Amino acid sequence: MELPKAGVVPKTVAKRMHLEKVARIDTVPIWSGEVFYLRALLIHKPASSFTDLHTVNEHIILEGYPATILWNEFKEQLSIDHILREGDQQNGYRCALRKIDEILSQSGKRLQDFGITVPDKRTAKLANKDRFLASNCVALEAEQDNMCQMLNEEQCHAFDAICDGIQS
Repeated sequence: MELPKAGVVPKTVAKRMHLEKVARIDTVPIWSGEVFYLRALLIHKPASSFTDLHTVNEHIILEGYPATILWNEFKEQLSIDHILREGDQQNGYRCALRKIDEILSQSGKRLQDFGITVPDKRTAKLANKDRFLASNCVALEAEQDNMCQMLNEEQCHAFDAICDGIQS
C-alpha cells in the first residue's frame, strides 16, 4: 500500500450496488516475492492499509501466523480433496500435510521448520490395512485353516518354513 500523496485521491475498494460487478486483478508470478503475496492477500481480504492486511482475528501479526494454529483452524478446508480420496478424515489430514511439506520443500523449507511433524508416507496405507485385518481376523484365520488342509506334504513343509521365517 502506498501513502497518499498531496493532490492524489487514494484508491478504495467498495461494494458495487448496481449493475454487474467488475474487477481486474493483474496476474503476478510467484517469483515476484512480496508483490505475489500481497496480491494473494488482497484477493481474499480487502484492505486499505498494511496494518489491515496484518490483522488476523483482531491480532496484528508482524512475522507470520504460527503454522500450527493455521493448520488447526483450516485443516478441514486444506484437506478436503485428500479426505474424499482416502475415505477417512485422519488419512486425509496426513496426505494433506505430506503434500504441503512437498510444496514447501521446493522453496527449501519443511513443515518441521514451522513446528509441524510430517506423517510417515506409509502411515495412511498401513492404518487402512490394520483396520481391514482387525475387522476380518476371524474370517481370514478360518480361510487359512481351510486352505492349509488342501496342501500336500511338500506344500505344507514350504508353508511352515515361510511362516517360521516371517515370525523370527
